[in-house]
Amino acid sequence: DPTISYGQEQYRGVGRHDGTSEASITNSTEMGQGACNNFISPLLLDPHDRTRLYSGGCSLWRTVDATAPTVVWNVAKASTGTPISTIAVSPQSASIVWVGHNNGAVFRTANATAATPTWVTVDDGANVGTLPNRFVSDIEIHRINAGEVFVTLGGFVAGPGGLVAWLTRT
Repeated sequence: DPTISYGQEQYRGVGRHDGTSEASITNSTEMGQGACNNFISPLLLDPHDRTRLYSGGCSLWRTVDATAPTVVWNVAKASTGTPISTIAVSPQSASIVWVGHNNGAVFRTANATAATPTWVTVDDGANVGTLPNRFVSDIEIHRINAGEVFVTLGGFVAGPGGLVAWLTRT
């Protein structure tokens, strides 16, 4: 429906506009300034299903019917204690989703549409993986090969280290 749009205000306040009126569709769990959210938290509409919406706090929240009068949000990825900074859905499959966190942690799943997706640690933001422990600013999944992913990182540390990393995962 081209008349429906979604937006997010600070600390995961999610809204929907249907062309004539606006409604809050926020999940009150893990929402607000002190609730492990970034000031600008990620919000992503699944390109494969225009009723599936993702919102990132410490947990990855998912609704499968963002157009419903009462929107129900469920945890698609449990909290690691650090806010999610970016979300990416593969152009090839709604099942492939990646998330990045403020501390540099990166996770992926190949069954995102399952009731309880299984997540794999690509980089834990501390000891597992090769990425610098910096804010993950964006993740882009290759449009043809879902095994090729760009992860961009923000921040500054003294000494060597790049701001962009290229990952290949199968």
